[in-house]
Amino acid sequence: MMRQRSQRLVHDEISRRPRTVPFGESIGNGKPDFDLVSTIAYGECAQRVAEVLGLLANQKRLMILCLLSEGDKHVDDLVKASCSSFSATSQQLKLLTLSGILDRRREGRNIYYRLKDGKVLAILEHLKEIYANQDSIPVEPL
Repeated sequence: MMRQRSQRLVHDEISRRPRTVPFGESIGNGKPDFDLVSTIAYGECAQRVAEVLGLLANQKRLMILCLLSEGDKHVDDLVKASCSSFSATSQQLKLLTLSGILDRRREGRNIYYRLKDGKVLAILEHLKEIYANQDSIPVEPL
């Protein structure tokens, strides 16, 4: 017997026989077995966390973010410190700006970047605490 996508298999509390129940419907105790609003909110939160961690997973972007955790930086300073070309650094800065992590301001012909998201700053500070005092970070093969 094929179940529809909107149903799931549960065991009836009285007869202990399996039965299909539409998602969100009570399974016997009078309450839905999950809170749809919380499930959606957790999903959206998990998606944003995955996006931020994905942005932090790139070595060049992580270097730029660590530099910006110290304060506002001129784009030329970021290029020099990241040991990348101007165009490569600019591409990473654009990605971080579009994602909402960075903010930029223009003063004449000069462009300055700063961390916009305080949560990302907290993550970076925590990572510095964990890894700053280690001479080498052991990496185990997968």
